[in-house]
Amino acid sequence: MRYNLVSEDNFQTLTVVIDGKMVQCDSTHPYWEAIRQSLMDNDGDNIVRLVDIATQAALQFERVTERVSVNNGIVRFDGDVVDNSLTNAIVRSMREGQDIKPLALFMEKVYQNPNRHSRDNLFTWLKTHDFTINAVGNLIAYKGVTGSGASWHTGPGIVNGRHMVGHLPNDVGSVIEMARSDVQHDPSVGCSTGLHVGTYDYASTFGSIVLKVEVNPRDVVSVPTDCLWAKMRVCRYRVLARIENPVATFLDEPSDWDDDWDFEN
Repeated sequence: MRYNLVSEDNFQTLTVVIDGKMVQCDSTHPYWEAIRQSLMDNDGDNIVRLVDIATQAALQFERVTERVSVNNGIVRFDGDVVDNSLTNAIVRSMREGQDIKPLALFMEKVYQNPNRHSRDNLFTWLKTHDFTINAVGNLIAYKGVTGSGASWHTGPGIVNGRHMVGHLPNDVGSVIEMARSDVQHDPSVGCSTGLHVGTYDYASTFGSIVLKVEVNPRDVVSVPTDCLWAKMRVCRYRVLARIENPVATFLDEPSDWDDDWDFEN
């Protein structure tokens, strides 16, 4: 890569020519403060790396998956522009120095969800709440349970491959499932059938224990509107841990869950 620092206006704007293409940036650039510091340090290589953020994002995504690309700061999946909440997550992740591979994996899993309306529901969740994913692209959510670690409400379900009815045990490491067809899809219906998870604030109002759970985006069925999109009805999740505080970062610790594995029902 060849570059030339063309001009800078008292640290207010910067113009760089990178491989014959002129690139300008100002204080709206997400790395502006780091760029100013690199100017003072006369670190041209770092300036180019920071200024050319869109190109760097595109290269990283192309190395991860052929289905995800970034062109001129716009994120596309199979050539179609995706929801802006994902674009914002990419910028935030890069600003924090995070690997953006989990976002590509997350995006692919969203589009594996068989129901377009369910995908739209999930996008509403992403727009409304700060969200956390993990290294394999799964969504981190929360669930309130009783003091014994069982579900607050009774009903049918599959716990680690075993069909059960009643207050379902939610032990750490357990995978809880139910048939997708049995989960209420209509988001206008509030309390109804399904496995419920939600934000930390929502989950902490149910039961005396809050669990951190992992949800594959393909398993999200509905985001009910009755509680400001703070909960989701899903058909499958894995219990990760008992917690007292929500995850404070956008990217959570890696998971060893093989979420392509399924139980024999």
